Order: sequence, then structure tokens, then C-alpha cells
Amino acid sequence: MKLYHGSYDKLSMTVRAGNMFNGMFFSDEKESAFGPGAEPRYYYSVDISDDKIADVNELAYEDSSVGAARELWGDDADVMLDIVCDEIVPWEADEEQREVINRLFPGLEEWEMSYELQRQASLLAEKMGYKAVSLHDEHGTSYIVCPGAIMKEE
Repeated sequence: MKLYHGSYDKLSMTVRAGNMFNGMFFSDEKESAFGPGAEPRYYYSVDISDDKIADVNELAYEDSSVGAARELWGDDADVMLDIVCDEIVPWEADEEQREVINRLFPGLEEWEMSYELQRQASLLAEKMGYKAVSLHDEHGTSYIVCPGAIMKEE
């Protein structure tokens, strides 16, 4: 699958982990690659085979998810798998989920926590051997491409 990323700035050609996300956001449509109302100066693409792109909602059903989740979240793996794979937003979390979220990621505002949970989805997918993960956000379906992918300038 060909995925696109738009930027105001010239980027290095390798996807890197950022301060807020593990990897970079991409779209499967060039027109949506930068978000609404923005005009990027540069477009980049990556080609990732479909079987290397995880669907966040399906990750919990794969055998390797339990071991990967335990490595990431220890005793909270089961609850975090539910949160991440069901794309639970912090303001909709039940009491047990809120307790785990607040313990693992203390002091974050709700919007920061929303981003953090997207980062956690990418970390889980990467640990399971995927190169990207599809998830849902304000732009519809977005893809977080894991660090190490090589981009091409469009």
C-alpha cells in the first residue's frame, strides 16, 4: 500500500520516532496527507505491503499480541490491550481503564493521553513485527508508520 505524508519542511528520508509519536502519521490519500485546510510544500510516500500494516482493532486477536503487550505493559497488559485495540479515548474509559491509564501515564491531559494511546498502538504493532498500524482519528483512517521506513519525495 502506498501511504503519503505532507510537510511544510524538508524531512530526512527515514521515518524516525518523535517526541510525541512512535513514527509518523500517513494517509492512503495524498489529498488527506496533511490534514484539512493546510498546504504542505513537500509530500513523501512509503510503500508497505498490506500484510505488514496492522489494523489496531484486530491486534488483540493475534497470538503474538499477549507476549508483546506483556513486554510493554507488564501486569496491565490485558486492560491496555482492550484500551489500545478498542481505541478507548480517555474520557470514555471505565473505572478500571482510567486507573491503569493514570498509573502508567500520570499527569497527562486528556488530549495528551489520546496521543499517548495512539503511540502505544504503534509500539504494540511494531513489537509484533508490523511496519505500520491503521487507526481512527479526526481525519478518518490514519496510519502510523513505524521508525525505520524509507520515504520517497513525491
